[in-house]
This record gives sequence, structure tokens and C-alpha cells, in this order.
Amino acid sequence: MKLYGQDEAVRRFTSARNSGALHHAWLLTGPRGIGKARFADMAALRVLAEAAGPPVALPTIETPDEHPIARLIAAGSHPDFRRLEREANDKGDLRRNITIAQVRKLGDLFGVSPSMW
Repeated sequence: MKLYGQDEAVRRFTSARNSGALHHAWLLTGPRGIGKARFADMAALRVLAEAAGPPVALPTIETPDEHPIARLIAAGSHPDFRRLEREANDKGDLRRNITIAQVRKLGDLFGVSPSMW
């Protein structure tokens, strides 16, 4: 998976990760279609892959598709990964935002230790 046009975000993420100062949350903003979701997916994959091992030798945000954690996430089987996406409204269109109720459903995930650290 490649990420285009997000060089500054990748640089900041990589720098923070390499220095051991990776923030607990990142706010990704900007117009539709600029790669926010792809950046989030790639960053989450990289963090989870490095935590569980084996180490990733690539210097920036990429994680090889054959990495065991990449395979688990691709299969929807990683126990520590959850993706929040906008749900459909009554008209069948996507809501503008992720709802508070959706976030609250993650409470159980935050109440347990990671499975693959």
C-alpha cells in the first residue's frame, strides 16, 4: 500500500516513532480524498507490527504485506485493531461524523491489555 501527498505527515509520524515520543492520538484533518484514512491505516499497522514483531526494516511508515500483523489486519483478525467508520444515516448516505455511540462501543477494547504486545 502506497501513500501519496502525505510526506509531511509521514515525516512527523516517523520522527515521533523513532524518538519514542509517539503521541497517544493524532487528529487527521483536511479535505476529502487526500489520504487521511490510508495514513491512519498505515500508521496503525506499523505501530502494531513493531509492537508484536518481527521488526520492520523499512524506514518510514510502510509495513510489508507479508508481515504477520499485516496479514491479521487484512483478514480482519487482529484482536487489538478496530476501525471506526462513518455509519449510514436513515437515507442510506454516510453520516458526516463518527457518532459518540460508536466511540463508546470501544470501551471494552480500552479496558483490557493488548493481546499481541
